Amino acid sequence: MLHIHLLGQLRVFFNNHPLDVAARPKVESLLAYLLLQRNQTLSRDTAAFALWPDVSETDARANLRRHLHALNRALPLPNPPAETWILRDHQTIQWNPQADYWLDVAEFEQQSRTEATLAAAVQLYTGDLLENLYEDWLFYERERLRDLYFALLTRLTAGYRAQRNFAQALHYGQEILRRDPLREDAARQLMIIYQESGNRAGALTTYERFARHLAEELAVEPMPETVDLYQRIKRNLPVTEPQQAPLVIAASTGPKPRELLPFVGHQTELEQLHTAWGRTAQGRGSLVLVGGEAGIGKTRLLNELTKMIDPEEGRVLLGATTFTEPMPYQAIVQALQSALPLVAALDISELWLAALQPILPGLQARRPHLFHAPPLEIDQERDRLFEAMAHCLIGLAQPRPVLLVLEDFHWASASSVLLLEFLARRLAEHPVLLVV
Repeated sequence: MLHIHLLGQLRVFFNNHPLDVAARPKVESLLAYLLLQRNQTLSRDTAAFALWPDVSETDARANLRRHLHALNRALPLPNPPAETWILRDHQTIQWNPQADYWLDVAEFEQQSRTEATLAAAVQLYTGDLLENLYEDWLFYERERLRDLYFALLTRLTAGYRAQRNFAQALHYGQEILRRDPLREDAARQLMIIYQESGNRAGALTTYERFARHLAEELAVEPMPETVDLYQRIKRNLPVTEPQQAPLVIAASTGPKPRELLPFVGHQTELEQLHTAWGRTAQGRGSLVLVGGEAGIGKTRLLNELTKMIDPEEGRVLLGATTFTEPMPYQAIVQALQSALPLVAALDISELWLAALQPILPGLQARRPHLFHAPPLEIDQERDRLFEAMAHCLIGLAQPRPVLLVLEDFHWASASSVLLLEFLARRLAEHPVLLVV
């Protein structure tokens, strides 16, 4: 079997013997490009332009032909010999999905899908994706896998903390800071775990080390939330934080976890959001984007906003996008699903409710006489669905204004972004505030 490692630096083994497949630097890039897009057939033009963006079309295609030949020579003969590692014709290329090979990236993603194998997935992550290569096409995949790795470490840290297995919780929390020494949410989590385990000195030392590192690297102080936590530990006051959200986040209509740490910092942003909500209550909807590094307090900020909205004066809908967005328009569909009884009771044209049936399967049970929308061309079907979602949100906002919060939208597909743009324009004169 061919074993290929892309995490860290490229390593290739055939029957446990190392192979040198990177005699030319671009051969390594070509192999990685094919493997990372192993599930799709690629046009030669697309591959050539991605790998050689700064040369002419003719030269890029010629480079691709030469490097494909070099890669084929570097790879061992498959078993059976009639097979090939790379499927190709005059127009397309693809890594052979039927070939007998093992890829650490594929295994890492597979192990990350189930709770029982999260620790095994973390062990596979020996470094960032091809950390010695600096090419534009590689950046997104590298960041995506790195974000997934940190999500797994966070999940393991929170899980072991909940079990009061503080040794393991500290192990994974320290790994987050080792990989990303400026990650402030991880520093706070470690401080709390040390405190809960009875090691107050460890909690204070963690803060002091982190604050010193921030000062040396960025010449800034820790965030107010972190300073407040430090002061509470120093004065032996009770401290805790909500447990980290699970790796797969679902919208919930139940009560939110109670934040026992006071909300400090981000007051300006909270005031801006509250001002936007005030305009929404007067019938002028808008779109607000909330961005920032992991741990900076985006979710807490939005929680504070939702707590400011009186249920009698406004309606809050929550949705989230998870990694790879397993269903179309996931975050918005989740939000509408959480309000399904209200959606089913809307007094809007049945055409719009019928158009929503494919994405809200529970709708039929609540409106049994709802007809099926007639089929249309793909683009027309999409336009009808977008319009149906807009009518649905407008209908929900008739009794009282709606706050629609969509979390982790950086995972969203191009289709979801297109829907968001449509809704932002369509709802501008209706009492719906979109916070993403």
